[in-house]
Amino acid sequence: MQTDLNAIKSIAIDYLKLKPSVNDEYPFIVYHPFISNNPTVFKENDKFIFIDVINNKENFNMYIKQKKEDIMSANNFDRILMMMNKTYYLLFLKLITMYLSKEDYNKYLKYIWTNTEFPNGDKNVTPAMSLNLFKNSEKQMLMTSDELVYLQKLPNEVTIYRGTYSKDNTNALSWTDNYDIAKWFAKRFDGNIVIKSTINKEDILACFKCRNENELIIDYTKIKNIEIEKIKDINI
Repeated sequence: MQTDLNAIKSIAIDYLKLKPSVNDEYPFIVYHPFISNNPTVFKENDKFIFIDVINNKENFNMYIKQKKEDIMSANNFDRILMMMNKTYYLLFLKLITMYLSKEDYNKYLKYIWTNTEFPNGDKNVTPAMSLNLFKNSEKQMLMTSDELVYLQKLPNEVTIYRGTYSKDNTNALSWTDNYDIAKWFAKRFDGNIVIKSTINKEDILACFKCRNENELIIDYTKIKNIEIEKIKDINI
């Protein structure tokens, strides 16, 4: 099947109509698929102005109307994604899966996963949902030739690591076979925990090397031999 752009636009418009909320401590921060701050930018008579879309219903409706027109005029899926906040990408992908071609599904799954900050911690998409997204992917379409070769050369049982702030943070898809990278992530998240485990190669769903992280997307329900290391000297 081909990607159904009209169906995707329809879902994007439903997404657009969600009620925004604000951060309690910093009310200028907005949680919404298409709005990230308030006041927000609005185009009026070929000029860009700032309008209050939280406390003024008329302004919010004007913004929604204009953004709806932008969505309807988009000639490809990339244009719609560019309008959207990255933190909502993964849930949106889940909602439109049935309207994407196989090629586009795999292309955008990889793009969204590798370009979204903390996809494993997305409150809108549980690890189980993300796992299902990858189980429906096809490795030949999802990975580059170099990534496929790297995955094929791994041993049948692979030692994997995850740098984190909590010893309980094992229900996640993103691991690495590089211990130093795991240490770096532990430091980045203000933690000092590296979780070590093993997994069968057949339970590795993808390998992404585009961010030099040796990221292995795994079925976290299949990990074995869990060991917790508390790093005393986290300096790398």
